[in-house]
Amino acid sequence: EILVNRLMRQSQQERRIVVQLMQLKREKEVIRENRVFLNKQHEERRVQEFEESLAREAKLAQLEKDGYQARLVEEEEVHRRLIAEKETRRYEKHYRICREMIEQIVDLATVVGEYRKLTEQLLPPKMMREWKELFVNGLPIHENTVEKVDSIEYPKRQAIDEQDFTEYKTTTGEWHPSAELLDIRSSLKENAILGHVVQKIYSIIYPPDPKSPPPTFPDFPIKACFLGKSFSGKTKVVDQLATSHRLCALHMNELLKEAVEAFKAGQIDNSDEAASIAEPSRPPTEMSALTDIKEDQEEASVETTAPKLSLLARLGAAAHGEMMNGQAVSDKTLVDVVVEAIRRVPEGTGWVLDGFPTSIHQAKILEKALSGYEPAKKGKAGSSGVRGKCPSKKKATLLPVKEAAESLVLPVSGLDIVVYFNQPDELSIKRALGRKVDPQTGEEYHLELKEPPFGSVTGVQDAPLLVPVHDPNFEAEQIQTRLSYFRDQWPKLKTWFSQFNILVEINSTESSVEVCKTVEDVLTDLVQKRKEAEEEKRAAEEAAKKKAEEEAAA
Repeated sequence: EILVNRLMRQSQQERRIVVQLMQLKREKEVIRENRVFLNKQHEERRVQEFEESLAREAKLAQLEKDGYQARLVEEEEVHRRLIAEKETRRYEKHYRICREMIEQIVDLATVVGEYRKLTEQLLPPKMMREWKELFVNGLPIHENTVEKVDSIEYPKRQAIDEQDFTEYKTTTGEWHPSAELLDIRSSLKENAILGHVVQKIYSIIYPPDPKSPPPTFPDFPIKACFLGKSFSGKTKVVDQLATSHRLCALHMNELLKEAVEAFKAGQIDNSDEAASIAEPSRPPTEMSALTDIKEDQEEASVETTAPKLSLLARLGAAAHGEMMNGQAVSDKTLVDVVVEAIRRVPEGTGWVLDGFPTSIHQAKILEKALSGYEPAKKGKAGSSGVRGKCPSKKKATLLPVKEAAESLVLPVSGLDIVVYFNQPDELSIKRALGRKVDPQTGEEYHLELKEPPFGSVTGVQDAPLLVPVHDPNFEAEQIQTRLSYFRDQWPKLKTWFSQFNILVEINSTESSVEVCKTVEDVLTDLVQKRKEAEEEKRAAEEAAKKKAEEEAAA
């Protein structure tokens, strides 16, 4: 019985264990089914959220493109309106000038006709010359009876007085010599001794302006300048060439920033070279001798008490002072900053100017600083400007002074080549808008020209989040003003650089890789032509030397 009872208790425990195991199995199955159901729900939610994120990405990207297109259309409309307004102003200006000229011609013809009618076709030559002088100066010929007569009559009297003084100097008009004096004057013209004396006296009275020696720079293999409209790709090409070749990129904004930082840091000049560069020697004059001595004494006393700033720091001080006064940095200061940067370029290394000069005045100052070339100033012949002072065009009237004929040789520029990146204004506006950049890699994208990868707006699919391009110079906001300014300045710059035969025009509407390859080919051809010219010059010198030796031996 004991055994039977024990077996029965064991069987009951086993049944309970079996029942518990069955319950655990059912619970496990339920848990598994619930887990599968939850995973399915999570998967469906993830798919739904992913589809929603894709739809949101597509919608935001489309909204961004729509905003870019709307702004592009608006900027193009503003551009067309500005061009139309400028053309209207130009037409009105030309119309006003033509109308004034026609009115002056009618006035002159009317006055001459009335005077001839009253004097029976008699017209004094002096009065006709006075009327012509008034006509040339754009002054009214009729007597003025309106208010503020002095503001009109005084310029008329001044113009007539200047004409009389010019006739007196040039012995024309009423001062024209008689036939006997003309015979004496013609005989004087053939007197070489008198001509030499007149020339000597004239050179003493009006000494020629001293010509400063041309500036000296190290030998650079390439001296280039890249010009073009905003967003024409010249800066990117300059940086690529500087990276792949031995070139120094000179960006005007960076050079100016460096000069201002040098001034703020108090950069000290450790050599006297900068002083000789910044203050070129000038010929002393009697009037400025005492002033120069006092200035030298004051400078010497200041130098003994305070250290002297470097040339770069002094240029930065000048630029900083002009900007703090609310003025634009002067062209002379900008050119000095560029020349100082060029002097710091290592010898044997080429340099490229990025987007400078931007005006004809800057181009002339830069050319004078690099090569010493300065175009001749055009003055009005026979006019003195102010009575009693040195005439603007110094020529002897008693006897013509023989002057050496100027050689018709093209001037040599301080630049080797000027590359013009040509593209339409619409492309510049399009490139200015819709720019984005990857902050991690620095790669730039464009909403139309170089579309960013999908997901760059919200970061979906592990795409990089793009941000708008940082524009410290506000080029995109000022694109209309910059384009208008460039349209006004480029014809003058083109004429200036064309006289040196160094202007090369390329098409910048292509991709940056193709444009860079084109510019690289242009610079390579320039270097090759220079080498060939040097070899030809060396061969000619050797041939001339050999010929001279043969003649000496013979």
